[in-house]
Amino acid sequence: MAPSYVALYDACASWWADLFGLGCFQTKPLASLYWGSHQRFFKELTLTLTLTLTLTLTLTLTLTLTLTRLTLTLILTLTLTLTRSSACPSR
Repeated sequence: MAPSYVALYDACASWWADLFGLGCFQTKPLASLYWGSHQRFFKELTLTLTLTLTLTLTLTLTLTLTLTRLTLTLILTLTLTLTRSSACPSR
């Protein structure tokens, strides 16, 4: 995971810990609300970070494959052109 993602995750974890440290979640319903919100938040955060990484890798791979295909097409075209020109001697 990228260092910026780790820093973001750590900052969010610290914020949630500070929020819990306020002592406002002593009763069972409030504690349940806190932990449910905590879990949903981190689920969405990790999903977002994972999707961002996945999309970046997918775009990189797509670009690499496209460039490879274009390079191979160019090599094949040049090879065919050179083969045809050397097969027909100049007059």
